[in-house]
Amino acid sequence: MGLKTLLDKKLERLTAPDDKIRRDALVMWFLNVQLEELAEMRRLKNNNQDTQFADKLKDTTDHVQRYFMRKNVIESIQTNREAVYRMCIAHADFEMQLFFAHAVKDLRTEIDIFMLREQYIEVLDVLKNEKIGELTYEMLPLLIEKIPKQVIVYLIKDIGSFAPVRLLPCLSHCVKTIEMAIPAIKFLEIFFKDSSNHQESHKNFHNIYIHLMAKFRPERLLEYFKSHGTVRSEIPYELDFAMRTCQEFGLDEAIVWLYCVAGMFGDAVEKALNFTAAAEILAQSSEPFESVVLKFLTNSSERKMGLKTLLDKKLERLTAPDDKIRRDALVMWLLNVQLEELAEMRRLKNNNQDTQFADKLKDTTDHVQRYFMRKNVIESIQTNREAVYRMCIAHADFEMQLFFAHAVKDLRTEIDIFMLREQYIEVLDVLKNEKIGELTYEMLPLLIEKIPKQVIVYLIKDIGSFSPARLLPCLSHCVKTIEMAIPAIKFLEIFFKDSSNHQESHKNFHNIYIHLMAKFRPERLLEYFKSHGTVRSEIPYELDFAMRTCQEFGLDEAIVWLYCVAGMFGDAVEKALKIDVELAKQCALMMDEADTNFPWIQEDSTDYIRQKLDQKSKKTIWLKIGQYYIAQDNVEKCIEIINESNHLISIQDLLPIIPKFTKVSDLKSVIVDFLQRNKDRLEKLERSMKEATDIASEIRDKQEKLKNRTTVVKPSDVCAHCARPISGRPFNVHSCRHLFHRECLEIAMTPFLSPEDVLKMKGLIADEERVLCQMKAEQLAGNQKGVQEKQLKYVKVSTAISTIVGTECPLCGDIAISLIDKPFMSDEEFAADLNSWLF
Repeated sequence: MGLKTLLDKKLERLTAPDDKIRRDALVMWFLNVQLEELAEMRRLKNNNQDTQFADKLKDTTDHVQRYFMRKNVIESIQTNREAVYRMCIAHADFEMQLFFAHAVKDLRTEIDIFMLREQYIEVLDVLKNEKIGELTYEMLPLLIEKIPKQVIVYLIKDIGSFAPVRLLPCLSHCVKTIEMAIPAIKFLEIFFKDSSNHQESHKNFHNIYIHLMAKFRPERLLEYFKSHGTVRSEIPYELDFAMRTCQEFGLDEAIVWLYCVAGMFGDAVEKALNFTAAAEILAQSSEPFESVVLKFLTNSSERKMGLKTLLDKKLERLTAPDDKIRRDALVMWLLNVQLEELAEMRRLKNNNQDTQFADKLKDTTDHVQRYFMRKNVIESIQTNREAVYRMCIAHADFEMQLFFAHAVKDLRTEIDIFMLREQYIEVLDVLKNEKIGELTYEMLPLLIEKIPKQVIVYLIKDIGSFSPARLLPCLSHCVKTIEMAIPAIKFLEIFFKDSSNHQESHKNFHNIYIHLMAKFRPERLLEYFKSHGTVRSEIPYELDFAMRTCQEFGLDEAIVWLYCVAGMFGDAVEKALKIDVELAKQCALMMDEADTNFPWIQEDSTDYIRQKLDQKSKKTIWLKIGQYYIAQDNVEKCIEIINESNHLISIQDLLPIIPKFTKVSDLKSVIVDFLQRNKDRLEKLERSMKEATDIASEIRDKQEKLKNRTTVVKPSDVCAHCARPISGRPFNVHSCRHLFHRECLEIAMTPFLSPEDVLKMKGLIADEERVLCQMKAEQLAGNQKGVQEKQLKYVKVSTAISTIVGTECPLCGDIAISLIDKPFMSDEEFAADLNSWLF
């Protein structure tokens, strides 16, 4: 320790330039002493596990390093660094050697020590902290084998600072292991993205990339080749090297592509082991399509697969509008190839029960269908769908035909296929998904014969969307079987509940309902008829059709009811008597109801088919029931119908049909009741006749008094119409004391007269004036006989005029009272009067 202090103090005093040699000697001596001390401390530390030795060794080392970093000391070490390194090696103190190398910036020694100690990360850190130079390019190949990821990260970070060509040795080492290759591939991909690196001299980088990809990422190599196209003058790699590399690693698809790049198309197909990949490559080449496709036209399944791929890839490239014809041709060709393949697969599936064939067929079919749904393909199929259908039929592939029909929304073809395959539910599903139209109404009659329940459910669900008249053909088919009839009856009952369907035009639906019920549910038909009553104008069905239908199926009770509805009560009773006499009585009683409800024919009309029944006709119908009882030897029941008919018939009517040997005692009560009724009736009739006689006598007396009644007319009386004196002109006097000039009375009565009476009156007035003129002429001529004739004629005409206008007073007579609601003025007169007040 004293020696170290002595040397240190001496060294502090040697500061002159001439003392350099002695100063260097003292530094080397002092360093040797320190290294010996550190070596001894390391030995003690290794022999003892006490941490105090480790701490002491660390403190001593730090002290030594700080001491030797003094300026005069470090200069001596810099001058004699080789000797210092040998001294450190002699004491096996590489830590101090590394310290001195770092202190004097001796990178190579520092790196050698790190490499010796396999501290590669520290080596890379040293290179990162220094300027890139020869040492960097020298160490990178060694480091990339040890720490490839870190080296590549370093290269990527400073990619613009390196000379690309100097990196080739480093990158060429990366083909050894995948750990080195993956980072190298990443670096090269980043390197290639820089446009400044697209130089002819950089082909070696592409060659290295190809080697790395071929060895460690072969599945991506073909994609790399495709990204650089097939123009040989533009590819960035060496074609021969690429071929050798792909052959070395057996990359057939890539080899095929490289053959295409080299223009060796024939070799590309012949040497290809995967014809699909070859076709995909050739589709992107510049070789004429005709020459390429000929190489695939064989019966080989592999080459057929290649042909499909070739056609597919060519089709993808035909996107211009001018390519439509070629695109359509390729689609049809490709479709034919696909259909042939599917037909062959179906044949194999039928000959082999292995499920793998069925699964493969299904997968292939799904793939084909997905392919043909592409926009450009489906447009071609839409344009040439008839040819597509014929092609599918030629290969007996109705499944694909159905698929294409659905894809192009060809509903008729789709439905035809389902009908051919008897898939009626699917047909109905197609109709449900489309708007109701002609096709729906056309198919419903066919479907209801096959799946009546499902069709009726569909009709009920969308009952408001259908045109009722268009459903008649469908429903009319339901009379064939009960399976069709029951759902149809259900539909019609729902249809009738809708008030909007109670129209005259819907009688056909009721007729169909009647036919269905008569054939399959006859026990419910009479209830249906009764629910609609007996008013013929209000029934919703055709009466004649209902009668014919009931007669066809022998429904006698329903026929009886329909006879009553038609007003044919005689026929109804005759028919009912064959069934039940009580039913016949009900029919007879319905005659009274029919008097008010049935639209009987009027006297001046021919709108209805039957005259109204009179009392005689009604008696005849009841007598038929009586004759029925007489035929049954049941006189008592026969007599009871007198009361049942509300005494419409009497014992007098029944006596002619009652047997002659019937006991009077059986008829006693009836005869007594009849006589009692007649006695009352005769007494009432006698009283009525006496009252009528008294009234007639009173009327005759009044008429005699009226004949002798006089009315006094005063000179001051005026006309009730013109308010002028009544005298001096012909006038009429009414019993009500209203006086009218004859001309004023004609004017006042005109509004109350009919147009015919007005014309007649005007004609008589003209005749009166003419006769008066003729009478005056005869007087002037002195012809007394002619005057008398004209006077008689004049009186006759005047009497006729008076008969028309003088029967009633126009102010208070019955004719005026009957028109009390008539306005005093017409609309025109009221408007004129109103205007006279306003203006």
